Amino acid sequence: MDTARRVLYFWNMETGIGLPTTINSAGLQFCAPDWSWDSSLVPWFDDDLWYVADGRGRMETPGGDFELGRGDCFVLRGGQRYRGSHDPAQPLTVYFVHFSGPSHLPGLHRRLERPEFMESLLERLMDNWRSGRPEIAARWLDA
Repeated sequence: MDTARRVLYFWNMETGIGLPTTINSAGLQFCAPDWSWDSSLVPWFDDDLWYVADGRGRMETPGGDFELGRGDCFVLRGGQRYRGSHDPAQPLTVYFVHFSGPSHLPGLHRRLERPEFMESLLERLMDNWRSGRPEIAARWLDA
């Protein structure tokens, strides 16, 4: 089990550190053709699950630079600098979930081989968030 999976496993299943997770905001963003992002311009201080559902782009993170496509998933740490851009001909569509959780959760990136599974979890999270059920939405985030 790699380090990131071990941290998430013990966070959720064993120690309970950081539980319960609180979702502060969530959404599905269809990025405009002229979209770009520099988190230093509008910083945030919670954590963010950021998942690419469609499009092509690039993300600069403290952990490295990444070419973006469907299935790229990040845990972004508040207070750190991220810069993103995309191909205007293939604009990004991203899910974002700002949440409060464990302070020791590392920033990380994964390209998911089976994006349908993550998208189904995020759709369930979004349905519950929009319906005013934040506790159930948070359970889907924990999943």
